[in-house]
Amino acid sequence: MSRTLKSIKIITLCTILFAVCVSAQAQQPTKTPRIGFLGAVSASALANRIEGFRLGLRELGYEEGKNITIEYRYADGKFDRLPALARELIDSKVALVVTHGEAAIEAVKQVNPNIPIVVGVTGDLIVTGHAASLARPGGNVTGFVDTSPELSGKRLELLNEIQPKIAQIAVLWNASNPVKALDFKETETAAKALGLKLYSLEVKKPKDFVHNSTRQPPTTSVHWWCCRMPSQSAMQSELWTLRSRAGCRPCTARQSLSTSAD
Repeated sequence: MSRTLKSIKIITLCTILFAVCVSAQAQQPTKTPRIGFLGAVSASALANRIEGFRLGLRELGYEEGKNITIEYRYADGKFDRLPALARELIDSKVALVVTHGEAAIEAVKQVNPNIPIVVGVTGDLIVTGHAASLARPGGNVTGFVDTSPELSGKRLELLNEIQPKIAQIAVLWNASNPVKALDFKETETAAKALGLKLYSLEVKKPKDFVHNSTRQPPTTSVHWWCCRMPSQSAMQSELWTLRSRAGCRPCTARQSLSTSAD
């Protein structure tokens, strides 16, 4: 079984358990469970995962439109829309919210700090304060965590072994996410140890791509490195425009757009 399929099954099971518990607490066992899905990116970008989620629900005996209702909202990569979309979902009386990424989690908690939240994938829930520990998270947030700040430095070491002629790296990372700050710190430490020149390109919102294009490195012999963000799939044109203006070259055949998960 693939890692992605395993994670989808875990999220689906957590969702059902949360929904059933909420329904039982409300003493409405005959009411159809109603859950919300808040996507930080577009519906098309999440299409495969949504289909996997629905498949997982069906395997557990829940079929959308029959014995479970799902309300969908998508921010299309515009994170400033997340709070309003979270409000729409909660006002629609969903029992819980399924989402992904730190920005979406924060948006939901700002509207209702107590509603159950199931996370498809995010960074370190402990670092961001959403969980006390992985073994006993407590609180109202659960789901699939994919974090490895210590591996960010190792990835740079491997890159240096594969392409030893690389001397300069431009790092694009989400400065509003504390987990990405850890990723960048580990990458920076590794760069110093390897004798690589590192340029930091911090991004918090789409317009920052335009700002960063004016802060390009002083030479074209720079390779591109990116700590992946949930908004990437919705900002591909901005990413490539920034890379072209900066004169950066990709570190790998995949353009290094998947260095670490958010």
